[in-house]
Parts: sequence; structure tokens; C-alpha cells
Amino acid sequence: MKKIFVILFVALLSIPFCASAAEKNYLSAELNQAVPNARILAIGIIGGGLPAPGGLKTVQQEKFTTVVDLRTPEEGTAEEKQKVKSLGMVYVNIPMADRNVSPEQVESLRKVLDDKNSYPVLMHCQSGGRVDALWKEYKKTK
Repeated sequence: MKKIFVILFVALLSIPFCASAAEKNYLSAELNQAVPNARILAIGIIGGGLPAPGGLKTVQQEKFTTVVDLRTPEEGTAEEKQKVKSLGMVYVNIPMADRNVSPEQVESLRKVLDDKNSYPVLMHCQSGGRVDALWKEYKKTK
């Protein structure tokens, strides 16, 4: 009986931590509009394409903490870094020129995702293809 009480108590304590749309099993309509090709990769991790104009504000309003940008510097990462930081989120760039994934890129993603303070996380590239490639390789190493 005591064991059941402890399990129920722990379960009830976790409820307030599941308030953001990124931590639920669905994406809000606003997030779907803000991030093209948005999809849930895991609880607390959303993948997709380049956020629409004003989309990063929506991402911030949805309580995201970290934005992982897989684009190269030539694709406009400096501008996004500035915008993400101005919204109070953490910006991480893991540049991928194509869908070929290196062990170093997987390790860079692992460092972000191993940090519990990073969540919820938005990972994006231009269209979402590089997100899928990196996520697939990351999952192989788990």
C-alpha cells in the first residue's frame, strides 16, 4: 500500500511539468503555423523546418528553452542566433551542409539533449530533412 501511495504521489508531482505544448503528445495550431513541417520527435523535442517570420516568438511563447539550428552560417544562422537570444532562449548551431551525419554532429546533439535544462527543444533546418537525418543517427546511438 505504501508503495502505491509513493507511485501516485510522484505521478501527481509530475503533472505541473507537462504544461507546455512541446511536452504533450500534440502540437498546438500556433506551433504548426510557426514551424513548417513541425513534428514531435520525442516528448519535449520538436523537429521541423525554418520558423516562419514571427515564428520564434511563438516558439518562445510555447515555453521552449532551446533552439537547435542545423543550417550552415551561409543560410542565416547569425540572424537567428540574435533573435533567439533576444527572446531569452538558448541558441545552438550544429551546422550540416547536407543529410550526411558525422559522429561529431551526433555528439553535439547529445550534449544538448543530455542537459535537462535544455527542454523543451526545437530542432530545425530549412525544411526538416537534416533534422530527420540527425535524429535517425542520434536514435541509433541511444
